Amino acid sequence: MAIAYQPVTTRDPISTRPARSRTVYRSAAIQRPARAWTTVRIVGLLVATAMSVALATAIVAGTALFALLNYAR
Repeated sequence: MAIAYQPVTTRDPISTRPARSRTVYRSAAIQRPARAWTTVRIVGLLVATAMSVALATAIVAGTALFALLNYAR
């Protein structure tokens, strides 16, 4: 539980932080990547995702087929 500051019974609080300086903000020029490069990256991520899903599906289907073929013997 915190005790509220009471100026009547205590001294003024002493600040240990330095005085705030005013920050000057300016515009900065940036280079935006081309839309074509962004499109290539998105398509690459989609292709990698599709390949990963295909590989996972092939592993699951292969395991199931292997189990069925071994069960038949």
